Amino acid sequence: MMVHPILGVPAGTIPDEGIRKGGSTGRIGYFGMTRNGGDKMHAGVDLICGVGAPVYAAHAGRVMQAGWQNGGEGKPGAGYGLRVYLADSTTTSVYAHLCHLLVQQGDELEAGQLIGFAGWTGNADPRDVHVHFEIRRGDPVDPVEEFEKIADAERHPPIKGV
Repeated sequence: MMVHPILGVPAGTIPDEGIRKGGSTGRIGYFGMTRNGGDKMHAGVDLICGVGAPVYAAHAGRVMQAGWQNGGEGKPGAGYGLRVYLADSTTTSVYAHLCHLLVQQGDELEAGQLIGFAGWTGNADPRDVHVHFEIRRGDPVDPVEEFEKIADAERHPPIKGV
């Protein structure tokens, strides 16, 4: 089961248009867009929300990292700001630009568990408050496509014995 990190509900309960909640204002990112003059691919999707919006674990797993990227806001390379990396045996999810965390490294989480609150730390702009959300299976995968695939499977489970 996967849970939308902002809506906090299972993928199968979300209409297709709701999976894209937030989307992009054009100033922030969608999966695969290039940045820095084409040198870097945006490896996630930016889910627009308000400051302090709750952020939920998309899947069960162990918190692998929680805290400031590279030691603190404002330091070089602190693009994700306050962030969480959550992993299970096949999937790592990343939640970045948070303003407050409720989890720490080593915590075991369930899908849908509250992990923190949205902000604009790192390289996020306060005019476009969002949670940068990634899904990695080795390489990054498009979170929107992943949610659509899971939601479709949950809405239309295979018929047993057919």
